[in-house]
Amino acid sequence: MQSSSAPQRLRLISHGSPGSGPDRLLGALAAAILEASAGTKPAVEHLPGGDGADAIMALAAAAGDGSVAASCTPTYLTTPVKRHLAVRYSDLTPLGRLVADTYLLAVRRDAPWQDVRGMLAAGAVCAAAPRGGNTHIQSMLLHDATGLNAPVHYYQSIQEATAAVAGGEAGWTTGVVSDFADGLLAGRLRILANFGSGDDPNAAGVSLIAQGIEVTFPLWRGLIGPGGLSAEDVAAWEARLRGACATAAWAQYLAGQRLRGALTSAADFRAELDGEAPRYEEWLRQIESDSARR
Repeated sequence: MQSSSAPQRLRLISHGSPGSGPDRLLGALAAAILEASAGTKPAVEHLPGGDGADAIMALAAAAGDGSVAASCTPTYLTTPVKRHLAVRYSDLTPLGRLVADTYLLAVRRDAPWQDVRGMLAAGAVCAAAPRGGNTHIQSMLLHDATGLNAPVHYYQSIQEATAAVAGGEAGWTTGVVSDFADGLLAGRLRILANFGSGDDPNAAGVSLIAQGIEVTFPLWRGLIGPGGLSAEDVAAWEARLRGACATAAWAQYLAGQRLRGALTSAADFRAELDGEAPRYEEWLRQIESDSARR
């Protein structure tokens, strides 16, 4: 276990696979920390198994260690509930929200639909990864808002879901720019809509709001530490994140990924998670209820 003084070696745990949004965030953060503090040596490792469960349990095992932190997305609000883990986000130490992003809805380049309502009316299959994940929740929200149901097929990863859409096995999926970059560049995919509020100039596609569908879905990524961190450890992480987010490396990451910097304090990030957790739990209850009726 590290002392409460700022550690020189940092262990950054990604709950996403290499190339995923969490991985890109931690890679950029490691570079930014190095730029801001040359004496610090952050190392990124990947523990994506079980929809983030491995990363969550690794944090639980590192209780009190101020040198460890992990990427944090809404996975921390869903995976512990779905997988009946003994650990919840509230048992850990949120350290700060870092970026805000916008979810996108992608279809094949040659798909005939001009808007999302037409896509749903045609019965296009949603490729979700995994069951109970954000894409699955978003398909449910679209059904509730339009009355148009979309069959859902489940995949192990966003890469598999995206490949299913590009290959014609499914009609659509959702994700972020990094999830679809290769398919967009190769001309296999196009963006039909985004889940933003309509005021994000970086968001690709036309918002659902602008298409007459009252659905938004906030997306953020942050950093979370083990439980039991001292006030000194939390303050050290907050200072480290402020320094990193002021670097050229971080600015380059934001521009390249079309993200908005959205750094918060540890206390504000915990409050944000506390506010969103009931909503996600209710969505998961609806999914379980729908599954039980089928």
